[in-house]
Amino acid sequence: MKDERYRLTENSYSMAKERLQATLFATGNGYMGVRGSFEEYSTLAVQGLYVRGILDEMIEICTPVPSDYYMKKYYYNEDRLKDFEKTECGINLADILTVRVKIGEEWFQMYEGSLLSYERTLDFKTGVLTRRVRWKDNAGDVTDLIFERFASYADEHLCCQRVTVCPIGHDKPISIYSGLDLRAKTNGQKITQPVCESVSGQCARATVRSGPKYGFLCSFSAFSKVQGAYETCENDADEIVAVKYCGRGKAVLEKIVLVGTSRDTQGSFEEWYAQKEGEISLSYSENYARHIAVFAPAFERGNVAIEGDDAVARSVSFSCWQTLISACKADSVHGVGAKGLTGEQYHQYVWWDSEIYQMPYFTYTAPQTAKNLLLYRYRTLAQARENARLAGYRGARYAFCSAITGEECVWSFCNHPFMQDHISADVAFSVLSYDYATGDRAFMEAYGYEIFFACLEYWISRVTRTERGLEIWRVTGTDEHHPFVNNDAYTNYMVQYVAAQGVHLLETRGQEFDFGVLGVDEAFRSGLLSLRDELYLPSDENGMVAQFDGYFDLSRESEQIEYAHGSQMKHKGYDKSQFIKQPDVVMLYTYTNVGMDGKYYARNFDYYEKMCECSSSLSYAPHAIACADNDRLLSFYEYLKQTSQIDLKNLHGGSEDGVHSGCAAGAWYSIFRGLFGCVCKEDEIVLAPKYLPWWKKVSINFFFRGNLINLTICDKILTISKKGQDSVRISVNGKPYWLKRHKLQVGIE
Repeated sequence: MKDERYRLTENSYSMAKERLQATLFATGNGYMGVRGSFEEYSTLAVQGLYVRGILDEMIEICTPVPSDYYMKKYYYNEDRLKDFEKTECGINLADILTVRVKIGEEWFQMYEGSLLSYERTLDFKTGVLTRRVRWKDNAGDVTDLIFERFASYADEHLCCQRVTVCPIGHDKPISIYSGLDLRAKTNGQKITQPVCESVSGQCARATVRSGPKYGFLCSFSAFSKVQGAYETCENDADEIVAVKYCGRGKAVLEKIVLVGTSRDTQGSFEEWYAQKEGEISLSYSENYARHIAVFAPAFERGNVAIEGDDAVARSVSFSCWQTLISACKADSVHGVGAKGLTGEQYHQYVWWDSEIYQMPYFTYTAPQTAKNLLLYRYRTLAQARENARLAGYRGARYAFCSAITGEECVWSFCNHPFMQDHISADVAFSVLSYDYATGDRAFMEAYGYEIFFACLEYWISRVTRTERGLEIWRVTGTDEHHPFVNNDAYTNYMVQYVAAQGVHLLETRGQEFDFGVLGVDEAFRSGLLSLRDELYLPSDENGMVAQFDGYFDLSRESEQIEYAHGSQMKHKGYDKSQFIKQPDVVMLYTYTNVGMDGKYYARNFDYYEKMCECSSSLSYAPHAIACADNDRLLSFYEYLKQTSQIDLKNLHGGSEDGVHSGCAAGAWYSIFRGLFGCVCKEDEIVLAPKYLPWWKKVSINFFFRGNLINLTICDKILTISKKGQDSVRISVNGKPYWLKRHKLQVGIE
């Protein structure tokens, strides 16, 4: 019997929901993402094949109309909007799923004839999408069709399909077309440029260029074979590159599609691709066996197993599945975007979400993937230095929205993102977190230290000295509703934390690594010490942290306006109001653990929770963690449900354009950091577990210093076990332990 905690099932077909379901039923492996469109045909807005790092230039049609004072004065720059035209975007490359079936004289389409039964299931534990259809054509004859597919986790360049056509009580002639449809569009535009296409034997091949700016070559080879009384015929279908099979009776089509791009090799792409063609297996079963051998343990490591609450278990596992397939484990040509590889919204840019929301999942469950995400930042380090120079500073200023080169790609007509300099603290923070969790000194010495100290150099040059010490002026925090503020709490506390850790690294690792090769001289050290000791950290005598200078002087009231589903603007007058889009101060207590005084935690959370609109999906996970930390377990549970169900229930709208990847990763982190209270420091694991009485059992895995740790809560008992040679120092609710070879069990009060 299938475990429904790990299956997303659709039992009826709705044409109106095709776009949303294409997101939810997407498959992928981190290299490619394939939207859950149908093999026989889908509308352009439903289909999608995206490959990691294949972005190009397109025309973006933007006609926003500022509707209130805040939007007019602070949010949009209408002069820049007049000049805005082109931007980069992840490119929809082709429909590689194309399998069209003709039964007698009638094409199989679910909206034609009659659907006698329908079930589509995505199995998170296998990564396989299966659709079972019993279809009666307009002549009254019945045919069973089964469609199966997965993106291989063993060979990231393969998408594997199997289609079974089984007539029920009729012997009509059947035609099956298997191949490629190159008419995909991005943002409604034909961006790809055809290079060549051909059919040879039972293989349909095509090559396109990604677009006009970068022109990456992208090649597809669809190898097909049919079991049954069928023969290969001349293709007569319009507009697709395909192999045609004709026959009668049951047919089983196996289709293996090879996807490769010129970004996959440093040498000759043609030679590399030809070699890949010669290496692949054309058997669906063989490819599945290889895939599941790699994928199953990866999913188990990256999943949260919950017993006693199937609905939340399913939504959390769905979130873990989506996060796992959002980042590439094999290369570093690009980072992970806000929609993963499931849609075009946000253009597959790499935002601060990557470092703060998505990186923790990979750092602790798939360290090699986390390393690749950081190597992408290293690839763009030279451009980050240039960004800083152009702004009049030293060091590395990372782009708020980064694509191929690391140049700023954020929409030029929006004011607020250009001041979100916290990204250069976020990148430093993620390098540090990876270092502390993995102990990967080889990475740090080759890449990590350079990224980290380049970011610190930026902040040394960015601060302004005043009578209060060092201040950071004119920034936008994580809360985009208040741009151009001074001393944003999130920014200042993050910068002070990474500066303090920078001093620590220089003091403790100076004997083993020559930081002088990175330009860390006495002047740099002096500037770093000043940053650590003199940076202004907003906090009053009652422990309240002002989100920015003057925040508490703003009104707690705001003129509400009608809220349109999916809109981020629920009020007017943000410039005069304390209403915030998403957590800023609360992030410091939850996601980043920068040493905030726990004495005032609840006080700050109580205040800012009421001021937060949660109009960003990134709001729910920090609030879930804050609730767990403060023993508000029912509220934790409600925020966890919103975190994990945001796409399944389309809570914010926009899920039809791709999943909310940062929020999805937050489901795992809410349980890791919130329910288990897990904080990994440089030399120990700190745990503060909570018990949910309506869950029978919850279990999570993570890596720490090469050891695979398992945490399980069952019947008010926390069980800690590990695989690995090294002993691990652990603190549970303040009591120290050494985890050696055996399990450790601790009661939860």
